[in-house]
Amino acid sequence: MPAYPTAKVLEYNKDSGQALVLLENGILRIGNQIEIVGESGSTYRQELTSILLDKKPLYEVTSGSRVLIKLDKAPKINTSVSKIVGE
Repeated sequence: MPAYPTAKVLEYNKDSGQALVLLENGILRIGNQIEIVGESGSTYRQELTSILLDKKPLYEVTSGSRVLIKLDKAPKINTSVSKIVGE
């Protein structure tokens, strides 16, 4: 399945497992499959389970938004978060 760059990782908090990301294009929703380059340089995929804006949960966000998302592993800073598009 193809992956399309959607957001950029700006910061990561290891204690909470949350990354501050800037949505550069498209829409991200809870339940989307995303692909991230990890700290080690390897790519991994996960389901998007949490989006927060000002400590409030959201279902979806659009371009230009800066939000926190929960990640399973530490990402590389300034790397893309790509949305996996189904068949």
